[in-house]
Amino acid sequence: MYYARQESNLKRTDQVTSVMMSHLTEQGYNFSSYRLVYPIPQREIDVSYGILTQNKGY
Repeated sequence: MYYARQESNLKRTDQVTSVMMSHLTEQGYNFSSYRLVYPIPQREIDVSYGILTQNKGY
């Protein structure tokens, strides 16, 4: 529960990218900000008649 609340606060305050970047880089991992959102299913993009576009990085 604590971690979910912490992640939500990081997203809400727009600090998630900097915190994750520093934490994961220290541990030898690469972090890409596009991984903060999921890809939109192609079917949903197709039926939206151009309203939806794919999230960057996917």
